[in-house]
Amino acid sequence: MSVQDHPQTLPLDITRHTDRKTFRNTILGYYHRYGRDLPWRNTEDPYHIFVSEFMLQQTQVQRVLKKYGPFIEEFGDFHSLHRASLKQVLSYWSGLGYNRRCLYMKRCAHIISLNHAGILPDSPDILAKLPGIGRATASALVVFSYNRPFVFVETNIRRVFLYFFFHEGDRVTDSDLFPLIERTLDKNSPRIWYYALMDYGSMLKKQRRNPNLRSTAYRKQPPFEGSNRQVRGRVLKLLVAEPGLSTQEIVSRTAIPKNRILGSLSELEKEGFVLQEKDRFRIAD
Repeated sequence: MSVQDHPQTLPLDITRHTDRKTFRNTILGYYHRYGRDLPWRNTEDPYHIFVSEFMLQQTQVQRVLKKYGPFIEEFGDFHSLHRASLKQVLSYWSGLGYNRRCLYMKRCAHIISLNHAGILPDSPDILAKLPGIGRATASALVVFSYNRPFVFVETNIRRVFLYFFFHEGDRVTDSDLFPLIERTLDKNSPRIWYYALMDYGSMLKKQRRNPNLRSTAYRKQPPFEGSNRQVRGRVLKLLVAEPGLSTQEIVSRTAIPKNRILGSLSELEKEGFVLQEKDRFRIAD
């Protein structure tokens, strides 16, 4: 889509029927021409969508595409994910980063298997109480799994509404956006409408100065190299491959200073990732 394909008069006024129509036609027109063909969009299986939503949190689509298929093949439903060891699940998650999501996903599978007969609840209120699932993810899960209309916002959706409706100010809150999202929501086909919004927002990121800079929700992601996330990830990856290593063995294999290894091991143990047996560590059961 070129610059000329965007509406000429911006920002739009949501109270005007013609502007709402222009907005909807622009978003859906782009989607019908350029919408992304993604595997989790070609299924109505709530479990598959559940996995994709966890993987896509703070992770680029291209990285998720490499992991999604093998993960689904290995852990095909909530019951199999619940029964698998954390070590097994981490081995298939490796490379996606933010490993807490993996731990939360497995804990969710445990609860859904035992308390909901292995079926994803269709209520955002219930889902929002599960580990690692906030209100936005809970609503997205119900929209994409059951095609039910709920309002939520994520980074690409936020970018679209800021671009079309907020050209002034740099402290726009998500609360400012919610009435606009609700008023423009396609209640007959919310799944497709949100796909279209996300794809348009992804395009805007490449073609425009990021409108999300004007949002109070904007956070610049800190560098990964040398970060605590990197250290934790390397420790977990090592323990998946070689369980039962001592602190000194982990230090030797990673070439990371001992004080940082000790700090990461302490965090990982408190969070339930690893178990310590004397001076040796392994992935928790």
